[in-house]
Amino acid sequence: MIVAITAISFAFTACGNEDNGYFGRFVEITGANIDNGLLNLKVGETVQLNAKVHPLNTKAGAISWESSKPDVATVVNGAVTGKAKGEAVIYAIEAGDNGLVGQVQVVVSEPDQLPLNGGETADQGQAD
Repeated sequence: MIVAITAISFAFTACGNEDNGYFGRFVEITGANIDNGLLNLKVGETVQLNAKVHPLNTKAGAISWESSKPDVATVVNGAVTGKAKGEAVIYAIEAGDNGLVGQVQVVVSEPDQLPLNGGETADQGQAD
């Protein structure tokens, strides 16, 4: 029997069978900028995420990463980069038969703008 469990803290999902020792396993995605399962990024900003399979003493397969909307946010080896304003979901997927997937919601916004003389604005870091 396959059992699916969803937890709110990092919006991760675990699947498993009570008889094979996988029940209660899940993938946790962590990163300095994650707040209640949400990652806020600016366009052009990159943040490193990490994935752990719990319980920690469990043998885990390799983790692959995917983005639901690569035009909004890309992910390579856990490094998430904001590409355009919008929302995406980043998935950490454990290889193998376990079917474990962790996910985090990403919201990408435009970079902050600094006011210039005359009321114009420039991207942060572009002003003289």
